[in-house]
Amino acid sequence: MKYAAEWMTYEGRAERAPQRVPAPKQHGPALFVRGPWAYRAGAGLTPRREGESEGGVLQPEIAALFDRLWLSDRLPRAEHVDALVRTKSVSRWEVVAVEVPRYWRRRVEILELSLYDGSQQLFTVETRFFVEAGAANYLVELREGAPAAAPQLEAPGPVLLYDISDGPADPDGRRPLFVECEVDGGAATLHWELAGPLAGLPRNEPDPGARRVTFASMQLALAAARVDLERVALVARRSESLGLKAILEHEARLRNVKLERVEVGEAGLSFAGARSSFEQVNTFEDLRDILRWHTGGF
Repeated sequence: MKYAAEWMTYEGRAERAPQRVPAPKQHGPALFVRGPWAYRAGAGLTPRREGESEGGVLQPEIAALFDRLWLSDRLPRAEHVDALVRTKSVSRWEVVAVEVPRYWRRRVEILELSLYDGSQQLFTVETRFFVEAGAANYLVELREGAPAAAPQLEAPGPVLLYDISDGPADPDGRRPLFVECEVDGGAATLHWELAGPLAGLPRNEPDPGARRVTFASMQLALAAARVDLERVALVARRSESLGLKAILEHEARLRNVKLERVEVGEAGLSFAGARSSFEQVNTFEDLRDILRWHTGGF
């Protein structure tokens, strides 16, 4: 697939510990320790010291956010992290915008906290991935206040993103690279872009001449792109609230696959088609990879 290397690089980069080696000042003992990092009042996130035991009092949602912040190439300011540990409960945490059509490049979330002193605090959590000077950069930024509007950012929703393999080029040199499909209504939006980097344009910037057209169905979109369905494979979902079962059933309808069995249990999603069966699928990434390998049916 044309852009497989980019989103696979993003996923691999986001899962690795950062290459930076921070040099924190000597502060007191850690109030919370998890994996390779520790939280210290006034110092924020720091490397775990030898002999520090795992654990500490921290809300589970905040611990999950700390895990993401620690993987960022740039750590957040200590005063922002200090505010997080005063959290009594998380009032709101949701994705409010993603970059289209490359959802992995930029995601914006709103985090609203209720603190132990009775006050409320609002943060913006922005996750960005970009390639600069040949190096992959993964940033998770924490800012006070509500997010600002920005170009290329659109609201999340029940939409799936597919990439297109070797779509034919139009006279202006642009190819159909991505197609978005609404799970509920079935409408599909086709994205044409230059297949390579533009001269003088950084790789993390969008093609200024990109265009997109919305069609009533995926079949009409692929006819306009002049590609077969087997050359189109799932990449990402706009909203994490779109469940695995809904994604599987959408793929089955799209590719005219009869599902012999679909079960959702504590261990995950299990399903079978005419030729293959899969058990205990519990992440979007696992389901996506299965579906990418079986674009001709399963």
